[in-house]
Amino acid sequence: MRGRLPLLALRTLGALAALAALASCGARPTSGAACPIGTTIPPLELSSIDGRRLRVRDEVAGKPALIALWATWCDPCVRELDALDRLALAAAPRGGVVVGVSVGEDEETVRAFLTRRPVAFVDVLDPSLAFARALDLVSLPAVVVLDREGRVVYAGETLDRAALTAFRAALGVRE
Repeated sequence: MRGRLPLLALRTLGALAALAALASCGARPTSGAACPIGTTIPPLELSSIDGRRLRVRDEVAGKPALIALWATWCDPCVRELDALDRLALAAAPRGGVVVGVSVGEDEETVRAFLTRRPVAFVDVLDPSLAFARALDLVSLPAVVVLDREGRVVYAGETLDRAALTAFRAALGVRE
């Protein structure tokens, strides 16, 4: 137990620092996703977990997309990973894509987590919170849904019924 306390303390401090940094991104403390409907996502270049440099905007161009911002220390985020995997596999035949954006953590931390718990979707790293800030996101998890034209059609705090309905609509699936 003694050996674990410093690691737990460091992990807690790191999580609190990342949350504080993320919370300082926007002026709406009650909303996790303040990304305006009808806007497009920024053309920022990020690194994928496999080392490729890419722009999320280019990765989703012409496709309905669900972008999930998450972190390894965020329990609600981690609980959504199975559902995101299922969505990625179900959306692919319809031309849709799911992209994860790991927020506020270094590559080593995310890589170690994803080695233990692989995902079925592209994951990119946003260690500096540049992507999250550009979307005016203030908490995790956060979900953004884009239509085929790359416009935001939904922004919310979690992968809930509203997010799924928006993604299905973007995919052209009728309820």
